[in-house]
Amino acid sequence: MERIILKVDKRTAQKWRFITQEQQRQIGRIISEALELLEKDVPGGKLPVGYARPSEENRNLFLEEKNANWQEYKKLLNKSRTEARANGLTEMILDKLLEEDND
Repeated sequence: MERIILKVDKRTAQKWRFITQEQQRQIGRIISEALELLEKDVPGGKLPVGYARPSEENRNLFLEEKNANWQEYKKLLNKSRTEARANGLTEMILDKLLEEDND
């Protein structure tokens, strides 16, 4: 499940805060079903850009940023691995350290 933000009037927001989590889940299912019905009514079965999906430009920007972050993460991981090996850390030593940490 993903969390989204909906703009509603003040009275609806107040009611939402006082219903149970089960009632909130039921309403979430109703919203999901309603959106599914809307999508079926749209020609081609796809919601228009800006309605329920980002523009192609925003999607591409997100993917580029995600890829850049992933590449940076991989560089950091490789640097850490190289440094750990250079300092004599082996898989056996790491397992022992982790085991001691769990005690």
